Amino acid sequence: MGQGYNNYQVSFDFYSSYLANSLYHFNLSADTPHVKNFYFHGNGRVQYWGGSDGVINGGMFTNNTIYNVLLDYDLADNEVDLWLNGVLLGTNAFNTSGDDIEAFRFGLSPWHGSAGLNPLVEVNLDNILVTSRTPDVANVPEPGPLLLMFLGLAGIASVRRLSS
Repeated sequence: MGQGYNNYQVSFDFYSSYLANSLYHFNLSADTPHVKNFYFHGNGRVQYWGGSDGVINGGMFTNNTIYNVLLDYDLADNEVDLWLNGVLLGTNAFNTSGDDIEAFRFGLSPWHGSAGLNPLVEVNLDNILVTSRTPDVANVPEPGPLLLMFLGLAGIASVRRLSS
């Protein structure tokens, strides 16, 4: 994040206990710096809420079930795709207020003011992966270090020749 890429993918496995039919929700926030949220909502819905960008209502979820989640953020086309267990639930506008996604944040909190403390509500995440389809040009060696390495090897070879 914050690398100037034109796309990001966030994937993870999700499992909940007592979240569906509760006054809590789990969210993944994308800071652009304006915040866009994806939810496993306590009302049992899987949703993406992008403020003025609109909403994806992706169906229902149940407790005690493992879900594989993939959010594909395409900053060049200003879209986000929401995938659940390999099925595309929807595509929505994703307009950033900056030129990149600065951070992703996970959270579990009450969605309703009357929600009291409920220690039974639990969310488990596994296999969290943030990637980009943009090639990583930062790992390509610069010519300077390669040139220095070549000169060093040439120097070692000439010293060995002189000592023989």
